[in-house]
Amino acid sequence: MREETRFDYGKRKDADKKAEQLTARGKKLFWVQPIKEEIIPEPEVPEDE
Repeated sequence: MREETRFDYGKRKDADKKAEQLTARGKKLFWVQPIKEEIIPEPEVPEDE
């Protein structure tokens, strides 16, 4: 099993559409699997005055 592509969580419809396209073009079955990733905030950079 390998990862084909990644979509943001809010773009689920686009991900489903891509899975359908990939499944239609070959013999393999493709599906959408949500993955949780830790969101690390960017450190604040102090402004020089």
